Amino acid sequence: KYPEINGIGVIYKVPSEELESFVAENQATRPGFTVHPPHSRKEHYVITYIEPVATNQKDVGLDVAFEENRYFGLLYARDTAEAAITGPIMLVQDAEQTPAFLFYAPFYEENAHASLEERREHFRGVVYAPFVVKNLMEGTLKAENRHVAFNIYDDGTPIYTEFGAGKKPEARHHTRRQIAL
Repeated sequence: KYPEINGIGVIYKVPSEELESFVAENQATRPGFTVHPPHSRKEHYVITYIEPVATNQKDVGLDVAFEENRYFGLLYARDTAEAAITGPIMLVQDAEQTPAFLFYAPFYEENAHASLEERREHFRGVVYAPFVVKNLMEGTLKAENRHVAFNIYDDGTPIYTEFGAGKKPEARHHTRRQIAL
């Protein structure tokens, strides 16, 4: 129904001392399940389920703690108990390596998460959805339905532009507008 969303999945928090049993438990139903890539953090945040799995197979077992934007976005969602998005990332399954982000919605083992300490103690993981920025913009803001063009920058770095290399806008008037998110 929403082709702009590349999938939907579940990321579980796995303490280092439980990682071996977590892998064994998942291998009982999915023999090829592994956690990757290695890193030195004390906890792991493992993509355990994602649909559709056929187009997101490389994500199964990915430990999002390996990369800062994925990791800090997840910690922000955990600590605030609110949905959050990551900074720009490249999806492991995207051959084109176009800018993307992850949407995180945290969940907890109990409803006791009124304080930061309770949220950290009872945090179990996040439901997440990966978005390729280009697909999101093309699907959400179809150019034929509007009279504006979009370019998106993250700290001065372009992550989406409707004007390819050498293309100029066709509009008669041009306005540059920056919106902080």
